[in-house]
Amino acid sequence: DEAPIYINEIYFACYSKEDPGIRVERYLNSGGRSEAIVGAADSDWVHVDVVVTEKATGLLIDGELMDIEPSNYTIADILGANSIFYLGKANWGGGEYANCWIDNFCIYDGRLPEAVNKMLWEGVSLPTDPIKDDLDLPETNTLGDAVTWTSGNTNIIADDGTLEDLPAANTEVMMTAKIGDQTKTFTVTAAGANGLLQEAYDALTIENADDVRGNLALVKEGANGAVIDWTSSDKSVITDKPKSSDSLYDGG
Repeated sequence: DEAPIYINEIYFACYSKEDPGIRVERYLNSGGRSEAIVGAADSDWVHVDVVVTEKATGLLIDGELMDIEPSNYTIADILGANSIFYLGKANWGGGEYANCWIDNFCIYDGRLPEAVNKMLWEGVSLPTDPIKDDLDLPETNTLGDAVTWTSGNTNIIADDGTLEDLPAANTEVMMTAKIGDQTKTFTVTAAGANGLLQEAYDALTIENADDVRGNLALVKEGANGAVIDWTSSDKSVITDKPKSSDSLYDGG
């Protein structure tokens, strides 16, 4: 019940503040402060969930995960054997009191599996647009838990995210992530080679093609990494050979 000492605070608290809105502090400080958990909330009613696990604290506002912070100490470490619980009051100085409305205040023991699941998979995501290069697979989540991956089609995408082959058309591949005994499946689309080649074809141009007064600069590589080879229909006018070894184009 004693007033906290700055940068040596020992408490768990959640309170409303104009900026950022909601702030959660899980403190067992000794000469410095650990990171607070924060989330934006305006003056309207919001549903706030504070999820406390053994090694992390998460803040959800209206079901959306706003922030998550790992912790090296448990709630039992903070509260000790004879803790005091305040609702609407803090004991800084002569006492601080909440200036807000609170409704339906509840404390659960393991009753928010959806919120815990959101915390578990925070920081683990894959691109939704079609890919044409290797996947950069997250190795850990935000809390530092190891993530392992399994591909549903290793002929196209390997378990380590290597793009083994481009299919002719856009093809979906299921990538399954595992953290501990929990799994989550993501759908990744490998871009089709036909579509990539069409994009390269559509993007290909020759500068000043309608008014040629000198040598042409013919590119060797087009959009999406397509290798381009050139052939002249009249080599007596325009050759398809390079002018020099360091030319843009290396010949047909």
